[in-house]
Amino acid sequence: MGDARGLKDAAQPSRREHNTPEVAAKMATLKALLKKLDPKIKKKDLNSKRAIQILAENNLEEILEKYNSEELRKKIAVKLLDEINNGTKQWSEKRALKMIETLKLESVQKLLNKHPPKDSSVLAEVLMEKSHSSGIGYASHRGSNFYPMRKDSIEKVAQVLFLDEVMAPFSGYDSRISWVMLMQYTNQLFTFKPERLREQAVQFAQALTIPQVMENFNRLASIDDKATMTAVSNLFIGMGRMMDVELFGEISCLLGKCNPYLASAITFDLAQHFEGPKKDRARILEVVKLLEDKEILEKLNSKVVMGMFYATSFTVNAGMEFGDRAMMIRAINFYTTHEKMIRQMEGLAWTEGGRAICKIIKLNLDEVCTDKHGVKCVMMYAASGGAFLRPTEQNLKGYEKELLAHLKKKYGLEKELTMEEMGMLSGLGRNKIRKGIQIINESKDESVRRYSLDNQQLLMLDYTREQLSEYAAIALLGSRDAKKEAKAIQIFSEISGRDKLNQARNQLNTKYRELKASIFAMAKASTSDALLYQRICAMLAGAKNELIGDVLEGINCNDLSVKNTGFVRAAESKNILDYDSRVQMACVFLPRSNDIYGYAADKEIVMVKYEIGEKRLGGAICSVTGGNFLVDSVEGHRFFRKSAVFEIVFNDLIERAKEKKVDRIVFGMDGNGETAKKFVEYIENKGLREMTIEFAIKENVYLETEKGSRALAMELRD
Repeated sequence: MGDARGLKDAAQPSRREHNTPEVAAKMATLKALLKKLDPKIKKKDLNSKRAIQILAENNLEEILEKYNSEELRKKIAVKLLDEINNGTKQWSEKRALKMIETLKLESVQKLLNKHPPKDSSVLAEVLMEKSHSSGIGYASHRGSNFYPMRKDSIEKVAQVLFLDEVMAPFSGYDSRISWVMLMQYTNQLFTFKPERLREQAVQFAQALTIPQVMENFNRLASIDDKATMTAVSNLFIGMGRMMDVELFGEISCLLGKCNPYLASAITFDLAQHFEGPKKDRARILEVVKLLEDKEILEKLNSKVVMGMFYATSFTVNAGMEFGDRAMMIRAINFYTTHEKMIRQMEGLAWTEGGRAICKIIKLNLDEVCTDKHGVKCVMMYAASGGAFLRPTEQNLKGYEKELLAHLKKKYGLEKELTMEEMGMLSGLGRNKIRKGIQIINESKDESVRRYSLDNQQLLMLDYTREQLSEYAAIALLGSRDAKKEAKAIQIFSEISGRDKLNQARNQLNTKYRELKASIFAMAKASTSDALLYQRICAMLAGAKNELIGDVLEGINCNDLSVKNTGFVRAAESKNILDYDSRVQMACVFLPRSNDIYGYAADKEIVMVKYEIGEKRLGGAICSVTGGNFLVDSVEGHRFFRKSAVFEIVFNDLIERAKEKKVDRIVFGMDGNGETAKKFVEYIENKGLREMTIEFAIKENVYLETEKGSRALAMELRD
């Protein structure tokens, strides 16, 4: 049952006896009904006796039978199971009974029929059904999800929710966004001080009654409700930080002149300036007015979705820094002129809190940007907060070499870095670059393993380059020693794949007979040449045949820069430059984010990189805690999403968990990336035990797995 995830087999003793024949009969009836409503319901959910008993005692099967829509009955059943499960830690039975009592009311049926299913869960509970139990249920749900609130705080929020002046505005909004507005509104109530809760709740609600605000949001929702939901969420978060009805109204009026995507971009960037010691109401209001300028709006509205977010970030931050229309237009023009290059550099546009553009304009560095190389140098300098060498017209041509020398001299960098790697490093920002370089200097590949993509087996390649040259030559040309030839073929079948090796041998026997004959003649003339096999391999490489060349690349399989795509190299690495968000498609990697800095600095975090050929295409974020090896997520390029690769990663992580001497390996199922989701789908057929995370999860770094999340586990100790 998709929404009722993580139901525990709660074997807690009840405060009253449940094992009566009547209850047992109802439980059986209810299980059959739930299975009918959702054929895919998991067996363990049906065996959650505590939940089923509470539902059976309150005649849920009779309640559900009253509804003529199978979809609505299923939705209610799932919600009830969720409510009971989410409350097992505190007053669960009380919440469950109140929830069921609310659902008995006739008005719920009418409401569910009136609104689309996706809106009904919130609207049925709160928006139209003003019962105290409903308010408690909804407020506790929001409170438990976002803030660790006490029961009395939840009740105070619930009471505020049912003030007429608070609830009335929501009924005037399009049902596609009213439930999101209510959700975000409730979230913000938990941030208010108890003594001002009612006052601020009413003040916030009054802002929603402004006719133009209502008109603008309803218009945006009619165009694109999802983008409008994002704009609503951003604006409500900002409103919670700075309670200001006038400002709320002004921003809402501005949004009326935007398309939904631009509205979500503007509200996101403005909300960042609504908190902290530097928040400046007057400047925010000034920027809102400037954003209404016809030229600025036309330029921003003309951008497609992702370009719009970059352009808006540049424009809003320039406005907050300078409060000047000309500077804002200059920021837009810089982005428009160099859009392609800036987007390739990804997260650097938002580094330093999105203020990189301000440094570029302030120092007139936009005048240095005459080509892609100039843009890259300027963006790197701005993203570094001035820690990097400042680009000038004089040093641009040799900037890469001069910057590397600068980093070595000023920060003690000990390794050679490419321009791309230095660009990633700049994403750390000024305050973290020195420590980042220290991490890079100290990092090394540990627990290195190589696997064949042909058969997903671990390669035990403890051979020298000279030995591999000998085996490569014999594997391609053959040998009078049958045992030696068989061993050479086995080794290079693992490295390059048996099919590729056979094709290369066939090419030599058909197209390159003369080359083969000259190699044999040279070998016969040599007596005790220690470099014989290297010379043979050089002659084979001279054929410039792709298949032969691919086999010969296997000689380099112990090197870091391998081009052969026939095997996967796996290694534990804390080098922050080994994880590139543009390749491995993870938002926590550089340059999109510097979360990787926190992973590298934490001894309990294990980072595993996966290389195919010469490219680092995948990575796994893991945590060792409480006898568990938690695989939070597996990230990677689309080329990484292959069953052969996933099989290697799965087995590799199990072996690494065993090395750590933990009790079990746990695969988190909450990864947001496409590769993370595909990996979970792949291992779901491995017969692993599904569980709910109950052990403590690290909070000092960003992990997608949380306490209470679903996971797949394998015991590693008997």
